[in-house]
Amino acid sequence: MLLDHVVLFVDDLEDAVDTFSQHGFTVTPGGVNGPTHNALIAFSNETYIELIALQSRKKRLLLRLLGQLGLLKVLRPKNRNLNTRLLSWFSGSQGFTDICLRVVSLEAFASTPPETLGALTPVTAFKRHRPDGIHVSWRLAGAVDLMQPFFIEDDTPLNYRIPDGPSRHHANGSQGITELITRSELSVRPENAIIRTSVASSRSKFSIGITTTGLAKEIPLGSKYNADIRLIN
Repeated sequence: MLLDHVVLFVDDLEDAVDTFSQHGFTVTPGGVNGPTHNALIAFSNETYIELIALQSRKKRLLLRLLGQLGLLKVLRPKNRNLNTRLLSWFSGSQGFTDICLRVVSLEAFASTPPETLGALTPVTAFKRHRPDGIHVSWRLAGAVDLMQPFFIEDDTPLNYRIPDGPSRHHANGSQGITELITRSELSVRPENAIIRTSVASSRSKFSIGITTTGLAKEIPLGSKYNADIRLIN
């Protein structure tokens, strides 16, 4: 099982792209998926940061308000599915939102999930239309407990979903995510077992450890995205 990507839900995608670009990251337009659009910061070790936002700013503001008032709880289905998780993204605070892990066979994993993970939502198919016209498809299943990660299996080639080539080269030298540390000081590493991947809060401030070539600095984004990017030698 591999760390696939971390999700940063943002209020304004264009603003987020500008911010990360100014910090030396190459940000690639991802495309449109239902009510959302995204952009990707892809790395050479096939991990990435997903910047994702609702296309409609009005819907985002409305859902944030409903979330803050606690009114969205009545809209949540009794049988938790991936829409429950996505609704928490849409209505939550800007910044670090979720963690995704990659599995070889989602059906096999979902049929016998580790005891520590608990129940999983049904496997659901998704697709995204890239700006260059390529259609990307994948399947997801998430832990019913929103404090746990969600999981992905690709239907199309991996480099359809995670751009390769120049998109993985960054002016700040970043090469790949090596760990993710939340306030609970819990690290998520690509080689870790599922028991090591739960997070204390889906809204925790986090640091992403990113391997680089000869750089050692931290990019503080806490004021905007509740995140710090640590570039590690």
